[in-house]
Amino acid sequence: MVLQRWWDIATADPNEIIHLRRVCCRHCFGKDHQYQWRDEKEYKQAVKAATILAREQNKDPVIPSDVGGYGYDRLLRPHPKCPYCRGEGHEEVHIEDTRDLGSKAMLLYDGIKQTVNGIEIKMQDQGKALENVARHLGMFTDKVELNGNLNVNNPFAGLTTEELKKLIDSG
Repeated sequence: MVLQRWWDIATADPNEIIHLRRVCCRHCFGKDHQYQWRDEKEYKQAVKAATILAREQNKDPVIPSDVGGYGYDRLLRPHPKCPYCRGEGHEEVHIEDTRDLGSKAMLLYDGIKQTVNGIEIKMQDQGKALENVARHLGMFTDKVELNGNLNVNNPFAGLTTEELKKLIDSG
């Protein structure tokens, strides 16, 4: 069971816990690559915000356009011919809900640590787990045992001391 646990940790996929993904920009799938809104509600909120800001600054409002249309889905892969992001989109770090981790990923996961820079995902050491498996399977030679039992083709094996002396004297 211990060997199986080490093996599961060593072979777990860290991407099941956390991964970096490229997501599309607001222009990738807008009509003619114009800015795209999620829905009409989001667009109306942006118009309202622009109007309030202009009123506070005593200026004419700069009303955003909705010619790019609606239906923005940030999880789509970037459009390769987008003139704004040049098909690169932008990076997004995704941390999986730990309640949904598979059994191997759950063994790999070692908790979350809150830091001043955000959160740190802690994981078991996969290299150490693999080393433990290899060591258990005898793939490393940490010590070499020597004994006097040599299996050599010795024509004098089995002769008594007296027989050996006679051979030497007759020699």
